[in-house]
Amino acid sequence: MRSLLPSVLFALTASNVASAPPLACEMRNSQLVFTVTDSAVYMRTGERSRTLPAQMLPQDHGGWPRVWLLQEPPSAHMLLVSERSCQTDYGTFPLSVSLNTLGLGQRTGCCTIAE
Repeated sequence: MRSLLPSVLFALTASNVASAPPLACEMRNSQLVFTVTDSAVYMRTGERSRTLPAQMLPQDHGGWPRVWLLQEPPSAHMLLVSERSCQTDYGTFPLSVSLNTLGLGQRTGCCTIAE
């Protein structure tokens, strides 16, 4: 994954990415909830909140899946949102999300288009 990161960063600077609607997401087995926009992810866990810069990766198709690169030195995160039904304790959502962090693994959850 580390060898992929420089290629991803180069692709980000070389391409224009179309705007996507904001997403409201929550992780399974966690208090983490967040909103995803084209340029940032606004995260909240209990009383703690933070904003991470985000860049949506270029894609050669419309719709889903969509991938964002999040920068939080010294780590980098990849957020993958797919059009797949997702279930939590609070209901069923139309999108599933995977948060991948180098060295820390993967967490999953659900999203919907924010209104």
